Amino acid sequence: MQNNSKKLKEIPIEDEYIYALSQIGQIATSRLDLNKRLEQIVKLTKGLLKVDVCSIFLYNEPTEKLILEATDGLDPDSITKVKLDIGEGVTGTCAEIRKPLMIPEVKKHPKFKYFPETKEEIFTSHLSIPLISFDKLIGVMNVNTIKLYHFTDKEVKILQTIASYISGAISDAQIYNRALRLIINYGTSRTFRFNS
Repeated sequence: MQNNSKKLKEIPIEDEYIYALSQIGQIATSRLDLNKRLEQIVKLTKGLLKVDVCSIFLYNEPTEKLILEATDGLDPDSITKVKLDIGEGVTGTCAEIRKPLMIPEVKKHPKFKYFPETKEEIFTSHLSIPLISFDKLIGVMNVNTIKLYHFTDKEVKILQTIASYISGAISDAQIYNRALRLIINYGTSRTFRFNS
């Protein structure tokens, strides 16, 4: 992966999005641990869209919950502690309908659900984009602003592009991690049987 030290501010505005999308694509397909990749992706996305928060919730099939796995802007201690059902809150609703959900004043939305552990009370505007790979729900990516803001069609499309870049990579990493756990468990159980 190339050096990410180049600041977005140093790049002409017309190239800023292409540069950031290139960086996000490189991170998404890198060999880094999935959590490290998600951390870098939310940080880059937050900078690209000039928002106050970027977060990623991943869908956990066994529990059927959306779990906060990465954030830049919410309290980092809330990672893995915030869990939603499909259809619960704005994020869960986005996962359910599988379409972008933009809400300028999220606290006034009937589906808004407050999670005190995130310290999200200061944020006003919200945009959720579903993470989908081959028609399979992977999760939801959210961005928020403190001030009232109406996200443009261009910003929605940029976030959808980022979501499409990362969805397949996240799905592949999840499949790889499950396979690795199965191999480790299989090896442990075989060793246990042979040693018994």
